[in-house]
Amino acid sequence: MDLKGQDFQKVFNSKNSQLNKKDEELNKIKYQYSNQLSKLDTKEYCISCFKEEIDNNHLEIDYLKNTSLTKKILNPLSYLYLIVKSNPRELSLNFKLYKALKNSKCFDIGYYLNKNKDIQESKWCKYFSPELHYVCVGFYEKRKFNKKYFNRNSKKELLDYIIKCS
Repeated sequence: MDLKGQDFQKVFNSKNSQLNKKDEELNKIKYQYSNQLSKLDTKEYCISCFKEEIDNNHLEIDYLKNTSLTKKILNPLSYLYLIVKSNPRELSLNFKLYKALKNSKCFDIGYYLNKNKDIQESKWCKYFSPELHYVCVGFYEKRKFNKKYFNRNSKKELLDYIIKCS
């Protein structure tokens, strides 16, 4: 075999090896998804999803019913809190994001409180709103505000998502 044939054989073997590795990765992913799909088919999984949804709804209803006079008085101060806690470059965006979250059905209060028990038991629920917590703290801690939204790259992308969602 001449030099060109040997070079071709090396390249071919290398590419074949890479292809085999990718094939193995693909098979692992297929296996993971098939396991998840089999879980989705079970009755118990469906019941647990409904229970979680009911718990989230109860939490949201309780939160909205227990809106205290203190919280109503402090609500306008939320914007002052945003000013104090915001990076000057993000101030305008934080205002828009907070307002969008307050007026959006995308922000699932029950889900957010259920998944973040620390917020539920802290001053946030007593004095401020979960939306304010998300804008000032939760976004940076990579907390989820609903089951569906996963992209946490930037607040601008989040704002675009909420506008589309509403």
